Amino acid sequence: MKTAAALVALAGVAAIATAQASVSGSTVLANWDTFGNSGNSADLPVSGTATGVIATVWTRGPGLGTSSAGNSFSSNNWDESQQGAASEDYFSVTLTADALYDLDVDTLYIGTRSSNTGPANLGIFSSVDGFSTALDTFFQSGTSFTNSGLNIDLTIAAGDSVEFRIIEIGNDQADGSGSTAGTGTFRLTDYVAGGTFFDIQFEGASTLIPTPGAVALAGVAGLAAARRRRNG
Repeated sequence: MKTAAALVALAGVAAIATAQASVSGSTVLANWDTFGNSGNSADLPVSGTATGVIATVWTRGPGLGTSSAGNSFSSNNWDESQQGAASEDYFSVTLTADALYDLDVDTLYIGTRSSNTGPANLGIFSSVDGFSTALDTFFQSGTSFTNSGLNIDLTIAAGDSVEFRIIEIGNDQADGSGSTAGTGTFRLTDYVAGGTFFDIQFEGASTLIPTPGAVALAGVAGLAAARRRRNG
Protein backbone atom coordinates (compact mmCIF):
# COMPACT_ATOMS: atom_id res chain seq x y z
CA MET A 1 0.00 0.00 0.00
CA LYS A 2 1.50 3.24 -1.15
CA THR A 3 1.59 6.08 1.34
CA ALA A 4 1.56 9.78 0.52
CA ALA A 5 4.93 10.44 2.17
CA ALA A 6 6.22 13.95 1.53
CA LEU A 7 9.39 14.21 -0.53
CA VAL A 8 12.09 15.81 1.57
CA ALA A 9 15.43 17.24 0.46
CA LEU A 10 17.29 19.25 3.10
CA ALA A 11 20.87 19.59 1.91
CA GLY A 12 20.51 16.11 0.52
CA VAL A 13 19.73 14.63 3.95
CA ALA A 14 16.50 13.75 5.71
CA ALA A 15 15.82 12.55 9.23
CA ILE A 16 12.07 12.24 9.55
CA ALA A 17 9.83 9.44 10.71
CA THR A 18 8.33 7.35 7.92
CA ALA A 19 4.98 5.61 7.76
CA GLN A 20 5.96 3.69 4.63
CA ALA A 21 4.70 0.11 4.60
CA SER A 22 7.41 -2.53 4.87
CA VAL A 23 7.77 -5.17 2.19
CA SER A 24 8.74 -7.90 4.64
CA GLY A 25 7.33 -6.65 7.93
CA SER A 26 10.78 -5.59 9.15
CA THR A 27 11.64 -1.98 10.06
CA VAL A 28 11.96 0.42 7.10
CA LEU A 29 15.23 2.26 7.76
CA ALA A 30 14.85 4.66 4.82
CA ASN A 31 12.64 4.92 1.74
CA TRP A 32 12.49 6.74 -1.62
CA ASP A 33 9.35 7.16 -3.72
CA THR A 34 9.79 7.17 -7.51
CA PHE A 35 6.08 7.73 -8.27
CA GLY A 36 5.65 10.96 -10.23
CA ASN A 37 9.38 11.41 -10.78
CA SER A 38 10.39 12.40 -14.32
CA GLY A 39 13.41 10.09 -14.49
CA ASN A 40 15.83 12.83 -15.48
CA SER A 41 15.84 14.71 -12.16
CA ALA A 42 19.23 15.49 -10.64
CA ASP A 43 18.57 13.11 -7.76
CA LEU A 44 15.87 11.01 -6.09
CA PRO A 45 14.81 12.60 -2.77
CA VAL A 46 14.49 10.57 0.39
CA SER A 47 10.89 10.24 1.56
CA GLY A 48 11.49 9.18 5.14
CA THR A 49 13.79 7.58 7.67
CA ALA A 50 13.44 5.62 10.89
CA THR A 51 14.65 7.06 14.17
CA GLY A 52 18.44 6.89 14.34
CA VAL A 53 18.90 6.86 10.54
CA ILE A 54 20.19 9.61 8.25
CA ALA A 55 19.85 8.95 4.51
CA THR A 56 20.93 10.85 1.43
CA VAL A 57 19.21 11.26 -1.90
CA TRP A 58 20.01 8.73 -4.64
CA THR A 59 22.47 10.21 -7.15
CA ARG A 60 24.20 9.17 -10.38
CA GLY A 61 27.94 8.64 -10.69
CA PRO A 62 29.85 11.23 -12.78
CA GLY A 63 29.98 8.93 -15.80
CA LEU A 64 26.21 8.62 -16.23
CA GLY A 65 23.82 10.84 -18.13
CA THR A 66 20.16 11.54 -17.43
CA SER A 67 17.24 9.88 -19.16
CA SER A 68 13.54 10.69 -19.09
CA ALA A 69 11.31 7.86 -17.86
CA GLY A 70 8.14 8.36 -15.85
CA ASN A 71 7.91 7.18 -12.26
CA SER A 72 11.61 6.39 -12.03
CA PHE A 73 15.15 7.65 -11.55
CA SER A 74 16.81 6.92 -14.88
CA SER A 75 20.18 7.07 -16.62
CA ASN A 76 22.17 6.35 -19.78
CA ASN A 77 25.83 6.25 -20.88
CA TRP A 78 26.73 3.01 -19.05
CA ASP A 79 30.39 2.32 -19.92
CA GLU A 80 31.24 -1.36 -19.44
CA SER A 81 35.02 -0.74 -19.69
CA GLN A 82 35.12 0.37 -16.04
CA GLN A 83 34.19 -2.16 -13.37
CA GLY A 84 33.78 -2.23 -9.59
CA ALA A 85 35.61 0.47 -7.65
CA ALA A 86 37.00 2.00 -10.88
CA SER A 87 33.56 2.57 -12.36
CA GLU A 88 32.15 6.08 -12.60
CA ASP A 89 28.80 4.67 -13.76
CA TYR A 90 26.60 3.88 -10.80
CA PHE A 91 23.66 4.88 -8.67
CA SER A 92 24.69 5.88 -5.15
CA VAL A 93 23.07 6.39 -1.74
CA THR A 94 24.50 6.68 1.78
CA LEU A 95 23.12 5.61 5.16
CA THR A 96 24.49 7.08 8.39
CA ALA A 97 23.81 5.88 11.91
CA ASP A 98 22.96 8.60 14.39
CA ALA A 99 25.51 8.96 17.20
CA LEU A 100 23.18 7.11 19.62
CA TYR A 101 22.13 4.25 17.33
CA ASP A 102 23.52 1.14 15.68
CA LEU A 103 21.99 0.11 12.35
CA ASP A 104 21.65 -3.46 11.11
CA VAL A 105 20.95 -3.22 7.38
CA ASP A 106 19.41 -6.43 6.07
CA THR A 107 17.79 -5.88 2.68
CA LEU A 108 17.38 -3.35 -0.12
CA TYR A 109 14.01 -3.72 -1.86
CA ILE A 110 14.14 -2.11 -5.27
CA GLY A 111 12.52 -2.19 -8.70
CA THR A 112 14.67 -1.77 -11.83
CA ARG A 113 14.40 -1.78 -15.62
CA SER A 114 16.87 -1.63 -18.50
CA SER A 115 16.30 -0.86 -22.15
CA ASN A 116 17.30 -3.69 -24.51
CA THR A 117 20.79 -2.22 -24.92
CA GLY A 118 21.16 -1.23 -21.26
CA PRO A 119 23.07 -3.28 -18.65
CA ALA A 120 22.00 -6.87 -17.98
CA ASN A 121 24.02 -7.78 -14.87
CA LEU A 122 24.33 -5.48 -11.88
CA GLY A 123 25.23 -5.66 -8.22
CA ILE A 124 24.92 -3.74 -4.96
CA PHE A 125 28.36 -2.75 -3.63
CA SER A 126 29.43 -0.87 -0.49
CA SER A 127 32.19 1.44 0.70
CA VAL A 128 33.06 -1.08 3.46
CA ASP A 129 35.44 -2.87 1.05
CA GLY A 130 35.90 0.02 -1.38
CA PHE A 131 33.18 -1.26 -3.76
CA SER A 132 35.34 -4.24 -4.74
CA THR A 133 32.91 -7.15 -4.18
CA ALA A 134 29.16 -7.23 -4.73
CA LEU A 135 27.04 -7.86 -1.66
CA ASP A 136 24.36 -9.27 -3.97
CA THR A 137 23.59 -9.30 -7.70
CA PHE A 138 20.55 -9.12 -9.98
CA PHE A 139 19.75 -9.59 -13.68
CA GLN A 140 17.81 -7.55 -16.22
CA SER A 141 16.10 -9.50 -19.02
CA GLY A 142 15.22 -7.29 -21.97
CA THR A 143 12.91 -4.46 -20.98
CA SER A 144 11.13 -6.40 -18.22
CA PHE A 145 10.81 -4.81 -14.80
CA THR A 146 12.80 -6.62 -12.11
CA ASN A 147 11.86 -6.66 -8.43
CA SER A 148 14.81 -7.46 -6.18
CA GLY A 149 15.27 -8.01 -2.47
CA LEU A 150 19.04 -7.56 -2.32
CA ASN A 151 20.88 -9.08 0.64
CA ILE A 152 22.95 -6.45 2.47
CA ASP A 153 23.83 -7.93 5.88
CA LEU A 154 25.87 -4.99 7.22
CA THR A 155 26.06 -3.29 10.60
CA ILE A 156 26.64 0.48 10.67
CA ALA A 157 28.06 1.54 14.03
CA ALA A 158 26.86 4.71 15.74
CA GLY A 159 28.17 7.80 13.97
CA ASP A 160 29.44 5.85 10.94
CA SER A 161 28.31 6.01 7.29
CA VAL A 162 28.20 3.45 4.49
CA GLU A 163 27.78 4.35 0.83
CA PHE A 164 26.00 1.85 -1.40
CA ARG A 165 26.39 1.76 -5.18
CA ILE A 166 24.55 -0.12 -7.91
CA ILE A 167 27.19 -0.94 -10.54
CA GLU A 168 27.13 -2.94 -13.76
CA ILE A 169 28.98 -6.29 -13.74
CA GLY A 170 30.44 -7.39 -17.08
CA ASN A 171 29.37 -5.86 -20.37
CA ASP A 172 26.28 -7.74 -21.56
CA GLN A 173 23.25 -5.79 -22.67
CA ALA A 174 19.83 -6.73 -21.37
CA ASP A 175 18.54 -8.38 -24.56
CA GLY A 176 21.64 -10.61 -24.73
CA SER A 177 22.59 -9.55 -28.25
CA GLY A 178 25.85 -7.72 -27.56
CA SER A 179 27.75 -5.35 -25.31
CA THR A 180 26.10 -2.62 -23.28
CA ALA A 181 25.55 0.49 -25.42
CA GLY A 182 26.08 4.05 -24.22
CA THR A 183 22.61 4.90 -25.46
CA GLY A 184 21.11 2.08 -23.38
CA THR A 185 19.22 3.08 -20.26
CA PHE A 186 18.76 1.73 -16.73
CA ARG A 187 16.32 3.04 -14.13
CA LEU A 188 15.32 2.63 -10.50
CA THR A 189 11.60 2.22 -9.76
CA ASP A 190 9.30 1.32 -6.89
CA TYR A 191 9.22 -2.33 -5.81
CA VAL A 192 6.07 -4.33 -6.65
CA ALA A 193 4.84 -7.33 -4.65
CA GLY A 194 1.43 -8.96 -5.13
CA GLY A 195 0.21 -6.01 -7.16
CA THR A 196 1.16 -3.54 -4.40
CA PHE A 197 3.70 -0.77 -4.96
CA PHE A 198 6.29 -0.13 -2.25
CA ASP A 199 8.87 2.64 -2.10
CA ILE A 200 12.51 1.72 -2.67
CA GLN A 201 13.57 0.86 0.87
CA PHE A 202 16.33 -0.41 3.10
CA GLU A 203 15.03 -2.67 5.85
CA GLY A 204 16.71 -3.79 9.06
CA ALA A 205 16.91 -2.58 12.66
CA SER A 206 17.80 0.68 14.39
CA THR A 207 18.95 0.05 17.97
CA LEU A 208 19.39 2.72 20.63
CA ILE A 209 22.73 2.39 22.41
CA PRO A 210 22.34 2.78 26.21
CA THR A 211 24.38 5.70 27.52
CA PRO A 212 26.70 5.13 30.51
CA GLY A 213 24.29 7.13 32.65
CA ALA A 214 21.35 4.98 31.60
CA VAL A 215 23.33 1.80 32.30
CA ALA A 216 24.32 3.12 35.72
CA LEU A 217 20.73 4.09 36.46
CA ALA A 218 19.52 0.65 35.40
CA GLY A 219 22.13 -0.86 37.70
CA VAL A 220 20.97 1.24 40.64
CA ALA A 221 17.34 0.37 39.92
CA GLY A 222 18.21 -3.29 39.71
CA LEU A 223 20.09 -3.14 42.99
CA ALA A 224 17.18 -1.40 44.70
CA ALA A 225 14.78 -4.02 43.36
CA ALA A 226 17.02 -6.80 44.67
CA ARG A 227 17.10 -5.18 48.12
CA ARG A 228 13.31 -4.92 48.13
CA ARG A 229 13.03 -8.61 47.27
CA ARG A 230 15.43 -9.53 50.06
CA ASN A 231 13.57 -7.35 52.57
CA GLY A 232 10.11 -8.35 51.41
